[in-house]
Amino acid sequence: MFTVFPVLPGTGFLYGGETCTKEFKNSYMKKGFLIACLTAISVLPVSCNKGTDSRLATGDIEKLDAYVEELQQKLPLPCLGVVVMKGKDIYLRATGHRIFSEGQKAVFSERTPFFAGDLSGLLVVTAIARLADEGKLDMDAPVVDYLPYFALADTDIRGIKIKHLINQTGGIPGHSVMWDLPDLSDSALESTTRSIHLQQPEFVPPGSRVKRSPYNFDILADLIAKVTGMAFEDYMKTGVLEPLRMKDSFFPKDETFKASVAWPHAIKNWLTYTTDTVGAYPLNRQHSGSMGWHTSLRDLSGWLFMIMHKGKTAEGARFLTRSTGEKLLAWQRTGEMTAMGYGWEVIPAKTRTMYYKEHSTGNFTAGITMIPSDELAVAVVSNITGDFNTESVRNGIIRWLDREQETPGEVKPLLAAALGQRLEVTGQMDSVFRLYERLKRKKTGAYDYSVLSLEQLGTNLLYRLGEPEKALSFFRYCEQVFPGSDAIKLDLAEASIMNSDSRNAAAYLDQIDTIKPGTPEAGMRVRLLRTALKNRDSAVTKRE
Repeated sequence: MFTVFPVLPGTGFLYGGETCTKEFKNSYMKKGFLIACLTAISVLPVSCNKGTDSRLATGDIEKLDAYVEELQQKLPLPCLGVVVMKGKDIYLRATGHRIFSEGQKAVFSERTPFFAGDLSGLLVVTAIARLADEGKLDMDAPVVDYLPYFALADTDIRGIKIKHLINQTGGIPGHSVMWDLPDLSDSALESTTRSIHLQQPEFVPPGSRVKRSPYNFDILADLIAKVTGMAFEDYMKTGVLEPLRMKDSFFPKDETFKASVAWPHAIKNWLTYTTDTVGAYPLNRQHSGSMGWHTSLRDLSGWLFMIMHKGKTAEGARFLTRSTGEKLLAWQRTGEMTAMGYGWEVIPAKTRTMYYKEHSTGNFTAGITMIPSDELAVAVVSNITGDFNTESVRNGIIRWLDREQETPGEVKPLLAAALGQRLEVTGQMDSVFRLYERLKRKKTGAYDYSVLSLEQLGTNLLYRLGEPEKALSFFRYCEQVFPGSDAIKLDLAEASIMNSDSRNAAAYLDQIDTIKPGTPEAGMRVRLLRTALKNRDSAVTKRE
């Protein structure tokens, strides 16, 4: 059973005050659907291999077509790609544009390469498994046996095995990947491995805990290069991509590929939700293992089929031995309801374990959900980040495949866009309030009028547009519409802090403490805001 939000409007912002970093604030921005009407789409014919009684092999597929098209039309998504598998039935849908700007438009297709970001580690694990099958490495062997220069300060690192990098239990320090100063040399990956030699591991012994770090996959990529005697990118082409007939996929070594791929886009106006291309492209060979994979919907579906079928391709060939294919689905529990797999995040269950992997990097978004026991997988990709949430889309499709709902989901415009466009034109908050009341009265089913949907504009004003006074005015109106809402009181507390109004911020927080939020997230937000308020008051006292 999956929790599904066919329409997931944006909500408030968990904020720790002025001492909170931008990255921390961004990590707590809740996800929401975006809305705008794109002027043109291109939909390729569905690729569906008939053969079962799943909904992909019946007339119901028209509902999935309509849902995907509606998503791309109603959300500001320059392109949208969807892959759905059930048994041997494979559905591909590509719509929109790989480039969508005022001066240039280029169609996105099922053969268009796109930046796969954090999904890259899954391909690196696939390559390691292939080399293990060929007897060229042992996943239980120490990493240092293959990379003599691999080191972590004065720690005895012989206990860190290849398998520990694969499931991120080796204690490798975590660092953000960078591409503002890219290294495109053949020694780039080795420099990444060497860059942490003075740092201590995050924990010992290896295998006892999980520390997610992109460096795990960069070091594995370096190891692949040393084991094969080839540049990592070259081995991936000849050892993995070509045998799997992934003709559109590659790991770039230079910038010559950019003319044919999907380009990154961003929201350029958080009132109107208009988009444009982004100049910077995520490329750095130092992070080829963790961030280098470029693939198409067609290629992604072929690789995903092989993983789900334990090393056997859609054509019936063996890419991996069955035992190795099964090993790639192994996992280590990290909590009561969570586990870490071989590159995957895992939600373990007795009968229906779910594997998933997501990324939102470099102005690209992608997510995969796979349930091997049901031979079911869904992937969603786009060339924008913003607030686009692929998880709710994937879960809706899964529930539809499970026949728990009649359609994959319902898509409604984001209310914040309609209200923001009015504010852009008039500059007056009163006109925004009047529009909300008129829409709610005359267009009852056109938008989501919930508190979560309404407060999104305030969040945009407060953090994305730097308009704390307007945000406070907006949240006060939200309080009139939803007088008992915990979320709005938290929003008012945040906005009051940003407007240097400590007295009212404290009063709103006291009301929340009285209400006693029923979710851990709400409780955490209260604690963060109290810390922010305390820090602000301390700073004011010192100045005085």
